Amino acid sequence: MGTMQRGDVIVTAFPFAEGYMSKVRPAVVCGGPWNADYISVCWIVMITSSLRHHWPGDVRIESAAAAGLPKTSLIRTLKVACIDTRNVVKTIGSLDRKTLKAMHRAILQHVT
Repeated sequence: MGTMQRGDVIVTAFPFAEGYMSKVRPAVVCGGPWNADYISVCWIVMITSSLRHHWPGDVRIESAAAAGLPKTSLIRTLKVACIDTRNVVKTIGSLDRKTLKAMHRAILQHVT
């Protein structure tokens, strides 16, 4: 996979909370990637197009086209995962600065 950075919207296998299955879906890079001879990982946050059920900390992606998404979606900041960057299928877009900052603020509220 090419160079990724925070705010990139990627397609990857996102693990279910139960830990034994995953689903290929869009996600946002929120940390890393960190690369070394023996490891290449990044932190990602789930994206969902289901707008009916809001969770605490959800952030709306208004500029779906720039993010590479077919329609308005939500960043589900309660669903964060650490993945091996070799599992990234592709980068499809990136978040605008305002949405990226809102995502980081929501994540910080969950951990502080």
